Amino acid sequence: MGLLILNIELDNLSRFDTEYALKQVIQCYQHALKTFVAVQIDAADEIDEIVQETFVVFWENYATKGREITNLKGLLYRIAHNLTVSYIRKARIHRLFMLKNHHDNKVKTPYDHCYQQERSNMAFNEFQTLSKRDQSILTLYYVEEFRIEEIMDIMAMTEDAVRSRLKRARGRLKEKFYRKWSVKS
Repeated sequence: MGLLILNIELDNLSRFDTEYALKQVIQCYQHALKTFVAVQIDAADEIDEIVQETFVVFWENYATKGREITNLKGLLYRIAHNLTVSYIRKARIHRLFMLKNHHDNKVKTPYDHCYQQERSNMAFNEFQTLSKRDQSILTLYYVEEFRIEEIMDIMAMTEDAVRSRLKRARGRLKEKFYRKWSVKS
């Protein structure tokens, strides 16, 4: 009942006092969203950031869509879930780059360790600059460990197209990394 009243109040308040309406939404849902996100990840600072970003995305949607939002709670939870999944994927990809270097037996000094860690961070940053399609296919293949046949179904592509896209995406990542950082393997 309280949530229904809040929805009605938001519809009425948003025309007059948008800041007050947003504060009401934050006050009502912040703790519940933090709990929801905390179940999925354990980094406290990231939990706060995801919840804050949830309200930012909500407000952008609310300001542009106005009265079209019929289920406020559902919208907030959906936004928080999507942001959490995005964070988990990025963290997983970053760990993948980091783990590759931890298995390298060449690390002998703290300098070597720092150098390899920096290379991992650079590789991850370069990965982020690829197109969404390239990121998707590399993530599906290397992180999610899908077979080519599964990627074909997910991306609605032929086998040759998947193999070609995968090869090109690897090449673009390698080219960006080597060109920008002048790294020799």
